[in-house]
Amino acid sequence: MPLEAARGTLVLLNGTLPHRSGPNTSDKPRHAYTLHAIDGTTNYPSDNWLQRTSLPMRGFSN
Repeated sequence: MPLEAARGTLVLLNGTLPHRSGPNTSDKPRHAYTLHAIDGTTNYPSDNWLQRTSLPMRGFSN
């Protein structure tokens, strides 16, 4: 189902929802910010794309 959003619109998606974005065919950049909130007890493999050695993930204090 296509979802068009005006500039400045906040779109929240559950991480289990399949989603994608088509190619940007305009001459203007398409900026996006992402935020991943992950349970601190979750164990990710070292090759997971979210796991950066230069900036390791840290959990929330309970």
